[in-house]
Amino acid sequence: MPIRLLNKLSLRIKTIILVILMIVTMALVLTFVYIGHQKGVLQSQLEVLGSALAKNLAFNAELGVLTKNLSVLDELSEGVLQRKDVNYVAIFSNDEELLVYNEKSKEGSSYKSEVLKRQIAESGPAINYYKHMNEEICQVSIPVELLKSEKWIEGGLIAIPETGTETIGEVVVGLSLNSLYKNLAQIKWLTFKFTYLVIFVASIITFFLVNLLTKPIKRLMDATREVARGNLDIQLRSISSDEVGALTASFNTMVKEVKDSRDKIEHNAKELARINSEMEELLHIVSHDLRSPLINIQGFTQRLEPLFQSVVNNINEVVKENIDGKIKDKLTAVKTEVEEKFPVSLRFITKGVDKMDSLLSNLLAVSRVGRKADPVQVNDLNNVLGDVLAIFNHQLKAKGIDIIRRELPAVPCRRNEINQVFSNLISNAINYMKQEPPKIIEIGYTENPQDYQFFVRDTGIGISEEDYEKVFKMFTRVGEIDASGEGIGLAYVQKIIRSHKGKIWVESKKGSGSTFYFTLPKEQKGVS
Repeated sequence: MPIRLLNKLSLRIKTIILVILMIVTMALVLTFVYIGHQKGVLQSQLEVLGSALAKNLAFNAELGVLTKNLSVLDELSEGVLQRKDVNYVAIFSNDEELLVYNEKSKEGSSYKSEVLKRQIAESGPAINYYKHMNEEICQVSIPVELLKSEKWIEGGLIAIPETGTETIGEVVVGLSLNSLYKNLAQIKWLTFKFTYLVIFVASIITFFLVNLLTKPIKRLMDATREVARGNLDIQLRSISSDEVGALTASFNTMVKEVKDSRDKIEHNAKELARINSEMEELLHIVSHDLRSPLINIQGFTQRLEPLFQSVVNNINEVVKENIDGKIKDKLTAVKTEVEEKFPVSLRFITKGVDKMDSLLSNLLAVSRVGRKADPVQVNDLNNVLGDVLAIFNHQLKAKGIDIIRRELPAVPCRRNEINQVFSNLISNAINYMKQEPPKIIEIGYTENPQDYQFFVRDTGIGISEEDYEKVFKMFTRVGEIDASGEGIGLAYVQKIIRSHKGKIWVESKKGSGSTFYFTLPKEQKGVS
């Protein structure tokens, strides 16, 4: 969840947070290191103070310990106890006898038990720490030593010829760490105050620096949004020569190249649209104008048939009359030749005219695709498909083909053109159906976010993969079956679908049937 929330933040905020976290972490680490160091310094100072007090007391208490003069020792210990941080003073004899013990009076608190458990100092100061009733104590033990060159006799010290020292007792001084912790608390307060000030100032500096660094990136982001909206006239001013400046320069170059490419594409698209429009107009004019002489040929061909019959009848009547034998033979030969060749020639002319008429009709239909005579409106494709299937009902029954028909949606389209789409696809499925069962044609659709994807699936002879593109080319036929038509049907269908801003394609396997898919948008924008 935190990572998801972090991903929603801008780069500027992420950078500010990251830098501030690094500053805070470093400041806190340095603060704790500094406080730890200061604690060690204060602790060392306390140990030095305790050692100095204990050594001074041990030096002054030599004679008192040696003579066990308790009043002198008591007076010396009281003098040390007057120091602020000293909580207690104890002096032991060489045989572990506690000669003097004095402490600052604290109700219910006595350090005597801890003193008796002390670490005995042998040659130098022995320092140890312990906690007594929520109070930390630094205890310093120092041996009381007498030079062996000095010997006590009643009345005073006398010198003897010996070297070294002799331990005659021990001094113990207990110091409280309360003052140390008070000083440390003050250092902590000042250090943290300074740390917070450093973090605050560093955060403000970071904010302005990050803004300075990310401002060009934000300008780039805003510029990319403008480009995405189609504004290719935007150019950014590069104010630095670093990586961001280089990125800005690259962005400007990219936008300029994209604009140049778009202008070229738009120019080429307009030119192509103009050429297509001219070609369609030419196709429409040529197809229309060619039909006029074709109609004349059809009309004169139809007039030739009765004329032929009249000529044959006249020859029969002449032959029946009593004429010269040679003339009769010649007329009979002419009649025979006319009767044999004329009907055949007439049939060839008629078939050629019919084929030409069919071809011109198809070309005219292709040229009329998208014309406003058939406006776009919402049509229930169940009704459109029902009209198409009604036309092919006899053929479907004759060939034993079953229809599987799914419920279809209502779609904005040109009704007559989509009728032609279903008609051509179903006609092809019938023509290229296998002889053996199963013989099935299935029509259905699937819904996508932006469009409907329709399909016409059959169990026919199929199409090889290398012919997928060929089937949509005009005047092109694939497969071994000699089906009727001029090879214009699928090219016609493709043009209709493209004029509706859709796509059409085929998926098939030789011998396993074919599925023709086409899409129609849910909204027909820019289509009239």
